[in-house]
Amino acid sequence: MWQDFLATITSKEILFYAFLSTIIPFGVNFIQHKLHQIADPPWKKKQNKKSNIE
Repeated sequence: MWQDFLATITSKEILFYAFLSTIIPFGVNFIQHKLHQIADPPWKKKQNKKSNIE
C-alpha cells in the first residue's frame, strides 16, 4: 500500500509538503507570540529593568 501511495505522488508534491511542514509550525508560533504580546494581562507581561529600579 505504501508503494502505491509513493508511486502516485510526484517529487514536486513531496517538496511542497516538506516546505509546508516547515513553514506551518513557524507561522503558528509567530501568531501565538503576537497574540500573547497583545492579550496577556499586565501582571503576566515581563517588566523592564528600569521599572523595577523605581
